[in-house]
Amino acid sequence: MGSRFGGRNFVVYLLILLVVGFVIFAVIPRGGGSSDIPLLGGSESLVDRLKNDQVQIEAVEVQPDKVKLEYRDGNASFEARIPEANFDFFEFLNREGIDVSGLPNVQVSSGGG
Repeated sequence: MGSRFGGRNFVVYLLILLVVGFVIFAVIPRGGGSSDIPLLGGSESLVDRLKNDQVQIEAVEVQPDKVKLEYRDGNASFEARIPEANFDFFEFLNREGIDVSGLPNVQVSSGGG
């Protein structure tokens, strides 16, 4: 009489465990990257987050093609694409009623090489 986990059965159980582990790590989201959100329109938009979450936002990074928000808890960051070249982001925020002076740690980068 063989052991319950002996020989071929052990290999089969090991393979099943590896597959289950792979599936779990593939399905569970990791907090690594930024989530893409719309610039305007809806409660999940960048403008709405700037209006309602200013206390929770640690940094705003403005690049030529996108704007990135970093939250204080370090678990959330969001990016919104800037729709066109020569887009004045700060004028846009002013038109949307967002006080730019109230934004924390605003970084503007030119995007040059």
